[in-house]
Amino acid sequence: MLRLIILQLLVMMAFGAQAASVNLAGRKIEIPIPTEYCQFGKRLVDIELARVLLNELGNDNQVLAFFADCDELDDYRHRRRNALDNFGLVFAQKRNGNSPVPITGRSRQEFIKDMGGVIISDPSDVVKLGEAHYKLAQARGKLSLQSQQPFHLQADDNGAYFGIVGQLSDSDGKPSTVLGVLGITLVKEMFLSIEIYRRSNASPPIEELLERQQAAMAKLVEANRLSPDSRK
Repeated sequence: MLRLIILQLLVMMAFGAQAASVNLAGRKIEIPIPTEYCQFGKRLVDIELARVLLNELGNDNQVLAFFADCDELDDYRHRRRNALDNFGLVFAQKRNGNSPVPITGRSRQEFIKDMGGVIISDPSDVVKLGEAHYKLAQARGKLSLQSQQPFHLQADDNGAYFGIVGQLSDSDGKPSTVLGVLGITLVKEMFLSIEIYRRSNASPPIEELLERQQAAMAKLVEANRLSPDSRK
């Protein structure tokens, strides 16, 4: 029931545009869609697709937007493909199962450090770590993303970034390995996250997804720095 309510709210605020404004705890938050992706709209096929993804990802936080590779989303809508290979979502973290609440008295940099965000000087170390987790997930077989624990990849001034690997099924029930890069940050005292996923049975595109995630997080932070009621 909770997820159905979330999806109904999603339909009301995501009118197929590439950005949305939401109100969280009295704060107007701008939600720009990451570059190279398109936002889910209010079509029934989009709503059902969001429901399926949310069910497999196991996210019980407040979803603010779903997005996907534009061509893939169009193909899915017209039944030319049965699953998305590149997609993601933006959400606000709930606390104690309730609505999102402000985290006061902490700067963004303090928040990132508190959440385990550490800058890794050598990117090759990040890639090796991600590849090790990816190979382990493939060797173990069908692993739900809901049962996996994210592992630290990187951090910058905008957020902390973590990797996660597991398997998702397409509409025919066929599983495939998925790499996700999760970004977390503090915007106007609200705990926000972006998740970007990509299916891949070959070498995991860790560097590419991390770059996309960092660009998406920078876009989110900047959009809210320039908006009214900006609180760092």
